Amino acid sequence: MKKNSTVLILLGAGNGSRFSKLDAKQYAIISGKSIFEESILSVLKNQNINYVLPVISESHITKYNSLKLANPKLLPFVLGGKERCHSVINALRSLKKLNPQKVLMHDCARVCTPSKIISNVVESITYGIGVVPSLPVVDSLKFVSDGFIKRDTQRDNLY
Repeated sequence: MKKNSTVLILLGAGNGSRFSKLDAKQYAIISGKSIFEESILSVLKNQNINYVLPVISESHITKYNSLKLANPKLLPFVLGGKERCHSVINALRSLKKLNPQKVLMHDCARVCTPSKIISNVVESITYGIGVVPSLPVVDSLKFVSDGFIKRDTQRDNLY
């Protein structure tokens, strides 16, 4: 294991109930690969990430193992908790021996996050200072009351 490493925790333990009653969204297939698989492969390519730590649900072990992912940067999965905060705690505890210099959290369903954004986050992290990436809102926003559009909402300071 590398000293002063950067680890990206890839959170994928949710059940995706808003997406489908049949399957967790991270295992939905798009263009021949699951969302989780595509997300893992994408972040593994990032030169600023030394290790990727997947967090999965105990009920998804068989699905995750069927992905047959092998990469020296891919750490063994960690089981998530009841809520996302518990999954994060489990992941952070599992990294104690590795003692990485930087840790990123990323939702595995955000598969289209540009590598440049991840690199910018890594480069912006300093000791004791967290970084949250954001993009300016570009879509039209409306203020609605009682089912009717009342006015446009200014986007100048919205991210």
